Amino acid sequence: MNVLAPAFFYGSYEIVRAWLLEKIQLRATQRQRFSFERAGDRLGLPLCMVQEWCSSWQAVVVSLEKRADRRRRVAALFEPYPWLLERLHWLPAVCGQSLAPERLVPHLLSNVHSEEQEAKPRYEMLGGTSTCWNHDWLHMTPGAVGCALSHRVLWESFPQHAAASDQDWLLVLEDDLLWVASDLAQRLGEVLRHLPEGWHLCYLGWHGQGVIHLALGDAGPLTTVGPLEPWSGDTPLGTFAYLVSRAGAKALLQAGSAFPLRRQLDAQLSQLCVDGSLRR
Repeated sequence: MNVLAPAFFYGSYEIVRAWLLEKIQLRATQRQRFSFERAGDRLGLPLCMVQEWCSSWQAVVVSLEKRADRRRRVAALFEPYPWLLERLHWLPAVCGQSLAPERLVPHLLSNVHSEEQEAKPRYEMLGGTSTCWNHDWLHMTPGAVGCALSHRVLWESFPQHAAASDQDWLLVLEDDLLWVASDLAQRLGEVLRHLPEGWHLCYLGWHGQGVIHLALGDAGPLTTVGPLEPWSGDTPLGTFAYLVSRAGAKALLQAGSAFPLRRQLDAQLSQLCVDGSLRR
């Protein structure tokens, strides 16, 4: 079952991301006393988490190797939560710019156009050349493909390592987080206590225009926490913060589930929620 938890992470829209990061960098400079790269020994933050699973549960932040600036900002956001930092690892994300997406068809990437022109293939080789034309470039960007494959790496590695270390779930984060609730431990504990048996995926945040005010400190704290509820998938919630169970990771890897990818990953997961694929 896929569920929506009381939101305690906030993610951003791409259109305001660069501007927000610049503003937050200015405000957070004095708080960024450590980085993932320099505090590995003290905080247990290796460069790659795949071979460093700890017991009980684990958190992973997905980040491109070149984006040390984002990892420093995430580290600053989680500085008040040492219990989370101790379990937080960095997974180097797949760089979509280094991929030839057409070579991922058909096993990892669908060649069906995602817009109205479904009769037109997404990727089409130009006759007499070695060039491939992407008819869907506005939607299925290299970055979107790289992001989806990065999450797939986690889903593939988690079940086998989880079985050896008796882990039941994984907290997955992306490096574009902008805000974290001050009572994070309490909210996460409530979520874990109320998750239904056989759950697969649990969203832990949302994005929208309100993120601008929260990130810049222009809004008051959230005082209401709603109950867990099944998610209909009507609107993609983003992949910047979610819980996935061991069974959920296996379900996402089943052929015809999340892959081959037809939409960007958040929209693909929402569709799985609608059609009931993410069930025990």
